[in-house]
Amino acid sequence: QIGKRSLYLNKLAIEAADRFVRLYPLHPNVEYAYYLKGLVHFRREVSILEKWLPQNIAARDMNNARQAFDSFGLLLRSFPDSRYAPDARQRMIYLRNQLAEHDILVARYYMKRGAYLAVAGRARHVIETYPRSAFTPDALELMVSAYRILGLDAQANDALRVLNLNYPSHPATDRAGKLATVQ
Repeated sequence: QIGKRSLYLNKLAIEAADRFVRLYPLHPNVEYAYYLKGLVHFRREVSILEKWLPQNIAARDMNNARQAFDSFGLLLRSFPDSRYAPDARQRMIYLRNQLAEHDILVARYYMKRGAYLAVAGRARHVIETYPRSAFTPDALELMVSAYRILGLDAQANDALRVLNLNYPSHPATDRAGKLATVQ
């Protein structure tokens, strides 16, 4: 019952923020409506069970995280000097890493299933969509592995070269390098 009520209140808050922006686009505090919308999406409901048995957030549905990321991004594009901008930037860094980790988890699932082309595509998506995320080296490592298995040695070597150049001391670089010598 509490979860449904909270979801309903979140929906109302988002609708109110959207309505405020639509009705008063030049209001001096309109930036707060953008920020509030991002916060509502950012805040994730945590069930009682999750409080006792923590779960990796990146393993869950990432729809709210994507919406929060987009809302904070809109705030920063529209009001780069807003007093809410520093907090929004920090939240976007966190969200970017969560979204990238989620895609890495999906790519690893594909790897276990033998869907190597999907692995390479998901890894490339991480690199293109979430640049500078903490999971870029993992994405490059997955690309090296998937391309090697697919027999696409030129692409595997390119990914390995980028990994070596940008992340020389990262564990993913060592793992990918060992894979290259085994092949």
